[in-house]
Amino acid sequence: MRGERRDAGRAESDEGPIVRLTKREGEILSLVFHGLSSQTIADDLFISRRTVEFHLANVYHKLEVNNRGQAFHEALRRGLVTLNGDYLASPTD
Repeated sequence: MRGERRDAGRAESDEGPIVRLTKREGEILSLVFHGLSSQTIADDLFISRRTVEFHLANVYHKLEVNNRGQAFHEALRRGLVTLNGDYLASPTD
């Protein structure tokens, strides 16, 4: 409809919103869940800390959460990560 905007990375299903993370968002989410700081992730991926935080902000928005703990809980609930924190890439990634 006119004036409506669909959020990038989210769609609807019978079970509720389907969240699609980019490959990089999933990679960063997994590293966060393994206990790495934003600076360590940045150093490991050869990107800036600000870029890591940008990707995390996108993940938080898509998962509708406010912090790393909530993100882990929600990603686990939605089947995006394993209990070990490993990202389960979608078949289209």
